[in-house]
Amino acid sequence: MARYNTKRESKSEVQVTTTLQGGTGYTQKSERELVGLLATGLSNTYYEKETEREVRFKDVLKKVAQKNSLFAAKALVYARTVFGQRSVTHYGAVEMIPFLSGTEL
Repeated sequence: MARYNTKRESKSEVQVTTTLQGGTGYTQKSERELVGLLATGLSNTYYEKETEREVRFKDVLKKVAQKNSLFAAKALVYARTVFGQRSVTHYGAVEMIPFLSGTEL
């Protein structure tokens, strides 16, 4: 059983943090956080205002697009077609312009 009990995340990407509730939690990889934000949208939540989510989404999208602009673009399309999201994908498309201009995407 020990061969299946291995660490999969590097310590540089996943770290201990304080959650919005004030508890202890772990950060996510940027790609996973982006997909989570795309799935849930930018509207107000109990612990986070819409403006705070927009800033977090913009930062995460920028971080992912710098590493892999194809993944970020496909995530936006997936969120629109499968999740049925509209506002967050439109906002994300505008934020992706600097990363996609001049490319075949």
